[in-house]
Amino acid sequence: MTDHTASRCHRPLFLLAPLALAALGSQAQAAPFPTYDPVSMSMGGAGVALPDRNSGTLLNPAALAAMPENRRWAINAHAGGRAFDPDEFFDALDDFQDDDLVDRLEFAIEDAEGSNGQDARERLEGLAGAFDDLDAGLQNVSDRPIQAELGANFAVNRADPQLGVGVHTGGWAALGATANYRDSLLGDVAAEIRLCVERLDDGEDACTEDEGGFQRISVDQDDVDILFDTDELESDVEIRGVAVREVGVTLAHNFRLANRDWATGVTVKSQRVETFDYVALVDDADEDDIDEDDFLESYSDFNLDVGFSTRLAPGWRAGATVRNLIPRSYETARGNDIDLDPQVRAGLSYDGGWFRLTGDADVTRNDPVGLEDGTQFIGAGGEIDIANWFQVRGGYRVDLVDSARNTASVGFGFSPFQTVRLNVGAAGNSDEMGGAFQLGVTF
Repeated sequence: MTDHTASRCHRPLFLLAPLALAALGSQAQAAPFPTYDPVSMSMGGAGVALPDRNSGTLLNPAALAAMPENRRWAINAHAGGRAFDPDEFFDALDDFQDDDLVDRLEFAIEDAEGSNGQDARERLEGLAGAFDDLDAGLQNVSDRPIQAELGANFAVNRADPQLGVGVHTGGWAALGATANYRDSLLGDVAAEIRLCVERLDDGEDACTEDEGGFQRISVDQDDVDILFDTDELESDVEIRGVAVREVGVTLAHNFRLANRDWATGVTVKSQRVETFDYVALVDDADEDDIDEDDFLESYSDFNLDVGFSTRLAPGWRAGATVRNLIPRSYETARGNDIDLDPQVRAGLSYDGGWFRLTGDADVTRNDPVGLEDGTQFIGAGGEIDIANWFQVRGGYRVDLVDSARNTASVGFGFSPFQTVRLNVGAAGNSDEMGGAFQLGVTF
């Protein structure tokens, strides 16, 4: 691959544009498009068509050929993340574990087995209630999918219409988690216990209910025998995700075609991919365990990002980018597959000098790497520049798949003498929160 690439480095980078256009019609299955830099995050996650030498290699590698020639160099670092927990999964899991419902059931079983006569009937009623409580607790914690994303990046970029160059190192991670209810027999056991009590109250001397598996109830006037092993409970918590560490080199070039300027770019990335696929019983689950080797698999790989943008009219620019152009699939420790397939996004921007507007759209739906729902975002935002020293930003993002992920965003930038740059952004709603920070210099 290296020799092949080197032999063609003199060829015009505009050859990448047809690749990007072809990918617009493909089906994307990937993590949400990353918006870990604060400038993009604070403007609704948009920025594909908005040239920015600081975050250009992340959103669109063509940005390094679309910048003006002054202040060509930029060195910056940024970090950010998002957490989407619409049903308060971890709070529900903590509440379930704090209630000690499994331990309370085991105590109720021991308590019932040490009883006889009328006392046994009362304790059996309490035991049936313990089964019902555990059943309700497991159902309450289940089906609450969550998603979390985070990323960090350090980049050195040189913007130039003839040959923009960038080098970056960093990484990102995305995960999804949910609990699965698999113990419907609990309600059946509670019903059988109550049936035994009714039969004893009706004058029968004994009652036995044996449905096989891990449940058996045998009650007479002098003895209570219950066979139920809580180790056989099957409701579980799953956490699945991927972490990618990468080093990338970006090349960008501007050319003229059909009386129009076209900026094109490509980023070649060496990647270290780690999948994690964790499962544990609901009562034993601990998020601190997800980094154990039993749940991790590691891979070394490479991939490409391509992008282009073009000037439509004074101030107006359109652009598109394809991240992870080469589809990849990675097997987890539990035999599941995590697909990192191409992500395609298109955008439009307007630069009015003291203000900027931008909007982006995912061309196709991005399916998750974890256990949560997919996404397809449309975002828009704007920036007001005050005396070239202070920037105020705002935006809004809509998810066409799940409206619970619609978020408003705000941010600000501080750029004295247009040299030092400090940017902060935040986005969120009642179910999702995100934030990002960036520090850099341009010269």
